[in-house]
Amino acid sequence: MKKRLSYLLICGLLAKGFKLVFIDDKIPDAHNLIADDPELKQVVFFDDFFGSNIYEILNPRNSESALISLIERVRSLKNKYLILTSRTTILKQAEYNYDKFARSRLGAVSNYEVQSLFEI
Repeated sequence: MKKRLSYLLICGLLAKGFKLVFIDDKIPDAHNLIADDPELKQVVFFDDFFGSNIYEILNPRNSESALISLIERVRSLKNKYLILTSRTTILKQAEYNYDKFARSRLGAVSNYEVQSLFEI
């Protein structure tokens, strides 16, 4: 469900002339793809940005500082959107385990939770 909603948001932005920057794993690589040019419209998408389980939170592929840096950079640039997806349980575990993330309160900014109406 979260991925489907993300794709719908991205498609809406692509229809408005935005270019997609897909982060597949490493945040430092994303910094090289995000243009400082305010005229270039970009949407940055990072699916399961904290990983898909508690092991990946405790042994992250990206540091919490790198994640916060990415969020702050995109937030400061004109014509840039950042779409991050995570399961609510993973997000809560990350807030508990990552002190910098919890203090930054970035998890509370533009946070939307999609709940399924059906049991899976």
